[in-house]
Amino acid sequence: MTLYKCLSRYAVVFLFILGFMAIQANVRGDDVEVLNPNPSFEEVPDFKDWTQYVNAAAAAFFDIDKEAIEGKQCAHIEVTQVSGTNWHVGLTQDGLTVEAGELYTVDFFAKADVKRIINLELKRSPGQGDWEGIASQDVTINEEWDEYFINFTPSNDYEGATFLGFWVAQFKGEVWIDGARLYEGKKQEREEIVPKPSVESNGKLASTWAAIKWSDR
Repeated sequence: MTLYKCLSRYAVVFLFILGFMAIQANVRGDDVEVLNPNPSFEEVPDFKDWTQYVNAAAAAFFDIDKEAIEGKQCAHIEVTQVSGTNWHVGLTQDGLTVEAGELYTVDFFAKADVKRIINLELKRSPGQGDWEGIASQDVTINEEWDEYFINFTPSNDYEGATFLGFWVAQFKGEVWIDGARLYEGKKQEREEIVPKPSVESNGKLASTWAAIKWSDR
């Protein structure tokens, strides 16, 4: 075999490997275009691009916690008084954009001091007209970090008029949220995110990774 043929074969193998790596990167979600700012609460000032909402009928404290699963910090909410309405305490973003007929995903990490329900909602921005829902789903979260996601397909265009909210006033207690991403397409895996194991009462390590999927009605 001549040196030229040998080098040519190596070049083909190298190109094949590069192509495979590119495909795998896309599957992992390395190239995901996140449509909402500051998804992991890393930017300053704290809660940049997020709104901490508390209705006067409820009460809660918000802060940035260093016990994050993605990056160096995450959002922490302690609900100290409830009113019977889930959206009376929430962490929200506004002014986002989605297009009619396109599939979107919202995925996020969450945990709580005890097993509980929170609500994830997307709707037309307040002030843009009558209330108009895009997607809404109750999510049961646990005491350890887990990943959750929903898929939805808007019926209308919402150019700079999409509101994203995590509503947590169902119960008193603590909730942590991290890595809240909105992007176009199906669920994409995250790069280099490894779930932290917990130790059960019998001393065995238990996996803490879980996910739910909900499709827009």
